[in-house]
Amino acid sequence: AGKTLAELCFCAGAYIMTAICSADINTMIAMKKVGLSYGHDKDVQVELYGDWTFEDAQMWLDNDINQLVYHRSRDAELAGKSWGPVDFEKIGKLCEMGFKVTITGGLKAQDLHLFKDFPIHGVIGGRGIRNAADPKQAALDFKAEIKRIWG
Repeated sequence: AGKTLAELCFCAGAYIMTAICSADINTMIAMKKVGLSYGHDKDVQVELYGDWTFEDAQMWLDNDINQLVYHRSRDAELAGKSWGPVDFEKIGKLCEMGFKVTITGGLKAQDLHLFKDFPIHGVIGGRGIRNAADPKQAALDFKAEIKRIWG
């Protein structure tokens, strides 16, 4: 399935394809191989959601999969859980391992300072932009804060 979907995505011009962390490593490897067949600028990232381990993360690295999306769940947010020490510890360790870490999960521009000590690779501000009173301004606020923190 990974190979088939990767063919569809990369053939259509995608630069990055996402696999959920519970996908089998062989699926991820197949996706990566297909991506590389379309060019060295094609890549696979793993979205961390639910159960995963640092042993899983090492296996991904060992197979040249070095991009992750650290996703704080919407349910956690709705339950009142904000970004906290457990998240920062995990993000820090993933960065130290050598991953390019993208963050997402109920982010607003004013939250980004919480991540200033990490070499964050990307920010996904979905609901923080979509649900804003002024989505264009929210996107501009994200852009300005990203530039201010990571320059």
